Amino acid sequence: MVTLKIWHGPMRTTLTFPLCETELQTALVKAFRTAPFKVTADNVFPEALALLNGKEIDLDKLNFLAKNLDRFTPYEQDQFWAAMQIEQPSDLKALINLAFNIERYTLVQNVIDLAAVGRKYLLNKMGALPTSEVDNLNFEQAGRDLLTSGDGTPTTYGLLFTSGDVPYHEVYYVATFPYCEPRRDVVAVAQMEYGSETEYLYLPEGELDEHLEPHQGMGGM
Repeated sequence: MVTLKIWHGPMRTTLTFPLCETELQTALVKAFRTAPFKVTADNVFPEALALLNGKEIDLDKLNFLAKNLDRFTPYEQDQFWAAMQIEQPSDLKALINLAFNIERYTLVQNVIDLAAVGRKYLLNKMGALPTSEVDNLNFEQAGRDLLTSGDGTPTTYGLLFTSGDVPYHEVYYVATFPYCEPRRDVVAVAQMEYGSETEYLYLPEGELDEHLEPHQGMGGM
């Protein structure tokens, strides 16, 4: 969840993200009598996103970032905030790409449980742990090797290790947003392609009804 004050000209309002598209448009029109593409951010919370304060931002980008943070587990959120302290992204584009690359980072918050450290590290590095191989993996040794490597960087959230052998993927190039695991209230995802670009439309139950309503009673569907 991301909360901030936004300014558009002399007017301001407070919004909490993520929002569905209709909620965002309604809130903007209510506050500004229009739906501006860009606004100035202030009092951004969580404080880790304070880098956005005073900047002109695109609300669609912020909303997409908030949707990604919303699907993270508490550990993954700490992983993201810790990675932010190391990588120091400067804008929403960099923040969105970082959110899609957190598997490059292993955050250690308990150095006592070596097996848990090793499991998290190998899971990040391998992407998944095949059941057939789990019994052959020495998680405790992997954790010990990681902690004694000297490659960890202290952060507010714990000791962060970057896996250089896990490639960084720039999935967001500004034109269209990459696929994001939908929220629980999303009942349909439409994929639209034009040229080399792919765009995803996430429809919560209420919005799906709105999109289907004009077609009720029409044949050929």
